[in-house]
Amino acid sequence: MSCHSRTNGVLFEIPLLFRHCMRQPLSVLVRLSNVARLLTSVGGFGVMLTSISCTSPVAVPSSLGADVAAVRANANAGDPRAQFNLGYAYYLGRGVPQNDAQAVTWYRQAAEQGDAVAQSTLGYAYLDGQGVLQDDVEAHKWFNLAVSRASAENRKAYAKARDALAARITPQQLAESQKLAQEWHAAFDARQ
Repeated sequence: MSCHSRTNGVLFEIPLLFRHCMRQPLSVLVRLSNVARLLTSVGGFGVMLTSISCTSPVAVPSSLGADVAAVRANANAGDPRAQFNLGYAYYLGRGVPQNDAQAVTWYRQAAEQGDAVAQSTLGYAYLDGQGVLQDDVEAHKWFNLAVSRASAENRKAYAKARDALAARITPQQLAESQKLAQEWHAAFDARQ
């Protein structure tokens, strides 16, 4: 999912997975205001939010409740798209009880298989401390991995999230994040 915002008449994309667009509409405004403050502090310019629209790139059917057994079977069989969708279902509480920790468990399984959307979503989970302890180093690592594996369409949005976070963490945290991402790539390549 990505959210788009009109700021001072200019449309820009705020990446991801503002999952809040689906589950907690008011927290979108809080999250966007946090992004606006971050942009102001990083770029030295003011941002005025004037409109918000959200879209979802993931195929989580509205009838997932009826299909959750099939999605779970595919997820348990190792299908990364099904793992992500099951995680998203847990995040939304659609067809399963709402549970952020369970959502992260399924996102991680898909992310470990190299799914860029799951990696970005896991980055946001760590950034927000949703279902996991808040950890900027882990958030940056997962954004960095998402950028390296994403389609051209999503790469730019993931890079913006990664770069905005990089601007506010210490050089030591950035180096640690990059080291963790390199280690992940080496382990992933060895599994292939």
